[in-house]
Amino acid sequence: MSLTSAAVLAATLSFVLFAIMAVWYAAPWLQSQPRVEAPTPLIWINAFRRVALQIFSTQNFGFVVSEGTREGIRLSLAT
Repeated sequence: MSLTSAAVLAATLSFVLFAIMAVWYAAPWLQSQPRVEAPTPLIWINAFRRVALQIFSTQNFGFVVSEGTREGIRLSLAT
């Protein structure tokens, strides 16, 4: 198996696994919440992902980020 096909397989399996988890766990919880409040946790998760990615990408343009901040972001994204 080539590295490209392994990466495609890993991405596909990850997508399928998260889709199954969303159907089993997230969808019932979201349906039990009021319509106005249900998207709030989803928006917060996405917002923090964007902020972390922005911090990492700005390092390429000279924005200095401390080692502790980088490790904190990396560890929070890994869990």
